[in-house]
Amino acid sequence: GNLKRSQRRKLQFSLRLLFVCVTLLIIPLGFAVESVHRQRRAVETIERIGGRVYYKHDVAQLVAFPKPPGPRWIKMILGDDFFSTVHSVDLQRVSIDSHTISAINGFKELHGLYISEAEIDDSVLRRLKSPVRTLAIGNTPVSDAGMAGVANCHQLHNLSLYGTNVGDEGIKTISTLEQIGWIDLK
Repeated sequence: GNLKRSQRRKLQFSLRLLFVCVTLLIIPLGFAVESVHRQRRAVETIERIGGRVYYKHDVAQLVAFPKPPGPRWIKMILGDDFFSTVHSVDLQRVSIDSHTISAINGFKELHGLYISEAEIDDSVLRRLKSPVRTLAIGNTPVSDAGMAGVANCHQLHNLSLYGTNVGDEGIKTISTLEQIGWIDLK
């Protein structure tokens, strides 16, 4: 009788421990998967308007057709976004709205955002709150008022403005950025 009871307790303890371990593994995996889905939705939003998204592996490998990291069979199930993060976004000759800016704001780390010859107004740009490090805005109707959004990019190191309507007031607005290394005004 005591032997069977002892074996049952060990089995109960083992199953309980297994349940706890599985639960502890699933919780972080759930957060990771949600982050991947969020990135995928943001990429789809940008590509839908004609923008281009470059992943870290695109930039890191100097080959014509870089392959995303990770096993092929897992990528078929989970997608490329599970193994690679977005490095930069190119929005050339597209119409940028608040949905696009929300998608950009959703990237955890963004090394480059390039906006040129795009339809964007100051009210949309003011919503920018991205962790972008390099921002180039060119040949757009952006003015001083749009620089409030640029001032929200606290990790910005490099800024290039050309062919815009940004003047002294706009530059004054972004002067609060502490990490800025250079500003190029053409």
